[in-house]
Amino acid sequence: MASVVDVDTSAAGSSSSSGGGDNASSSRIDLHVPSNLLIVPAAAAVVGFALGMRREGGKARLRFLAENAHRQPTTVQGWYFYTKTRNYRVFFAGLRGGSKYALGLGTAAALFVAVDEGVGYLRERLLDPAITREDARTPPNPRREGWRKGPVHWEDGAIAGSTLAVVTALVYKLPNPLLLRALIMGFTLGGVTSALQIGQDKISAMKDEEDRQKAAAEAAEAAAAAVPAPAAAAPVDSETAAPPPTPTLVDAAEPAEPPAPAPAQGESSSWLGRVGSWAGLGKA
Repeated sequence: MASVVDVDTSAAGSSSSSGGGDNASSSRIDLHVPSNLLIVPAAAAVVGFALGMRREGGKARLRFLAENAHRQPTTVQGWYFYTKTRNYRVFFAGLRGGSKYALGLGTAAALFVAVDEGVGYLRERLLDPAITREDARTPPNPRREGWRKGPVHWEDGAIAGSTLAVVTALVYKLPNPLLLRALIMGFTLGGVTSALQIGQDKISAMKDEEDRQKAAAEAAEAAAAAVPAPAAAAPVDSETAAPPPTPTLVDAAEPAEPPAPAPAQGESSSWLGRVGSWAGLGKA
């Protein structure tokens, strides 16, 4: 009896622990990060670092030449330290400029991707209730993780680009002509970015369909090869088979006798009937 109680107690404890685990799993917060938010800002940061290092390094080189134009070295050792100092200044200025450009361009790209995904998410929630619908024109890419569940629309990128242009103009306090130019450029480039994603999704869908058809054809060929072929008729041995009869010379020389005419209906086949027919006494 004690063992039964112990088993029940352990079962109750396990059920309570599992219930606690279910509650913990249900209260867990999942943070879904789109794949573009990891790829696009990183690529933009790399491009920004390269641009910043080139521009700021060139500026530092020209600045050093201008600062030391009136005191050029005259010895070999002087030229060595002159060149060494110039290279150090150019390198560190390039690192500072590259980091600055990488941070700015990466942040702008992250803001663009976040607004793009957010606009698509709101569009599906507010304007399109069927978020899982299949659109033949722009099929969703199953390999792309994002806040959107359906296909990409070009309006998402256009709105995101316009938002980024307005934010940039307000931060840097651009005049109205530059603000209008930035707005047009952001709208155009954002729409082009979404159009490229749509094209990528279409190409991916076509490739998946081709792979699916190829797999189906290979499966059909394998199934046809697995079916046993019908048994073929046994071949006739030419040595054991009886040869056809060959005609003799007598058979070839003597013509075949024509068959005797059948007696007419009602006519007697006796000798009296034959005599009567010869004499013309038969039926006309």
